[in-house]
Amino acid sequence: MEWTADRIAAFWEYWSRHPAAESEYFTAQVGAGIVALLAEAAPLRDTRVLDFGCGPGFLIEHLLAAGARVT
Repeated sequence: MEWTADRIAAFWEYWSRHPAAESEYFTAQVGAGIVALLAEAAPLRDTRVLDFGCGPGFLIEHLLAAGARVT
């Protein structure tokens, strides 16, 4: 099989929606730690954060819990 741009896009489109892959997302595994590290550097309460390319939104949940305003 040749990996063309279309096949690569189809591969990631499939796995981004597959329930079995949810636990493999980087932010599903370490999102709480990322937000804790950010909170040490600067307060997150009422800070506006843009989570661009957020996938299913695992990091967003942690940012909201820390008081950030997330888009």
